[in-house]
Amino acid sequence: MAAPQPPIDITTLATDSLEQLLVECESHIARLRSVQTQVVSEADRRQLPTTDGAHTMVDWVASRLDVTVDTAEATRRVAHSDQGSLGEALKTGTSFDRVALAAIGDGDLHPDSTWPHWPGMRPAAATSPAAKNKTCTNDGM
Repeated sequence: MAAPQPPIDITTLATDSLEQLLVECESHIARLRSVQTQVVSEADRRQLPTTDGAHTMVDWVASRLDVTVDTAEATRRVAHSDQGSLGEALKTGTSFDRVALAAIGDGDLHPDSTWPHWPGMRPAAATSPAAKNKTCTNDGM
C-alpha cells in the first residue's frame, strides 16, 4: 500500500481531477477491504470471536470495527465466499459493495446492465476501458 499523501486542497482541483480522486479513493478502500476480509476469515478460522466471548462472527466484526451489523454481515459474507475471483476483484479496486452483492449470489460481479444505478446514468468504468477513471456518464448526452 502506498504511503498516505499530504492533504489536497480539493477546491483547486479541476472537475475531472476531482472525479478521478473520488474513484481512486474508492479503489484504495476496496484494496483495504480485501485485506480486512482476509483477516476476518483467518480470525474465524482461529475462532477468535468465540475466544473473545462474542455470540457470532458478525457481532465480533461489528464491535471490533465499530460498523453496522449490515456492514459486518457483508464483510463476513465476503470473507467466507470464494476468495478467488471476489478477493482478486477487491485487490484490483472493484468496490466492496459490488463484491458483497456478488457474494450473496453466484459470485458474478454483475455486469453494468444489472448493477443498481441512478436512472439515466451508467458507471463509465464498467462500460469503457478508456473511461476507467470516470464514475458516471449521462446516457442522454
